[in-house]
Amino acid sequence: MEDQPQYIQLQNWFKSQTKWKTKVDFARDIGINIKTLIDYFSKKNTKPTGERRQKLYEVTGLECFKPEITETKEKIGIEKASMEVDKPFHILLQNWFNSQTEYSSVQEFANAVGTSHVSIYRYLRGVGRPSRKDIIEKIRNITGIDPLKYEVKVPKKVEKIEVVKPIVKPLDLKTDIINIQDDIKNLSIKIESFSKLTENLKYPDCNNCLINLFVTNERGSVYERVEFIKLLLYLLDKELDFFKKGTPGDRKIFRESLHGPDVGYVTALLRAIFDEDKFQNWILMTKFNTKLK
Repeated sequence: MEDQPQYIQLQNWFKSQTKWKTKVDFARDIGINIKTLIDYFSKKNTKPTGERRQKLYEVTGLECFKPEITETKEKIGIEKASMEVDKPFHILLQNWFNSQTEYSSVQEFANAVGTSHVSIYRYLRGVGRPSRKDIIEKIRNITGIDPLKYEVKVPKKVEKIEVVKPIVKPLDLKTDIINIQDDIKNLSIKIESFSKLTENLKYPDCNNCLINLFVTNERGSVYERVEFIKLLLYLLDKELDFFKKGTPGDRKIFRESLHGPDVGYVTALLRAIFDEDKFQNWILMTKFNTKLK
């Protein structure tokens, strides 16, 4: 049985057990996404890693799910130690994410860690690092990288306290201030580049609105478009947070002011564009032009 492929062993085990009637129940109880679990049952023979592998081994007892502690952690932590010991946290995280196969997107990795994809992007760009203990622990368990190990620690100066002499403390917000300055600088660069790309671009009956900053089909490279869309998604998330925390009256105004089909069209497009086959089918079936309400 051990010589059989992983998915065959898992299928045989599931047929023999009596605790779970469906794979949906099984996935929910062990805390694994149902789509990911189905991949383990299929001929794709996707190999689980980290906490998922540990959970499957504890539940099924199958040797194919036995954690590869020495192979994974020692290979990353020992064989590459001399090369990566001086690298900062975000470079190590980038190298790990580019080499792993379990998570197909930053969003999936963010879901596994328990944080937002915006935070993960900040970690990957080196403009921030996790501060919550549970997030640090999950990143350590999944990637084998300890975010705290690569943090530069500034020793605190101990000064004697006198009756009149004030107490001098090191600035605790130094790192945060630097990160904010970097964010402002990067945002300024992006806005400047978008302004150049959209010079002389006008939208009918809307001389001063935000839509005049959009890149048309004739302007901008694919990389500039991707960066612009990332910025728009970030801004959209921030603005929608107001309505999440707002009153029913706020959300009523939101619904009355937006064109519902436009929202549905954009949502469907974003979902379809992540799978080329689905996208091609979708584009053939869809004939819709958005409009401002």
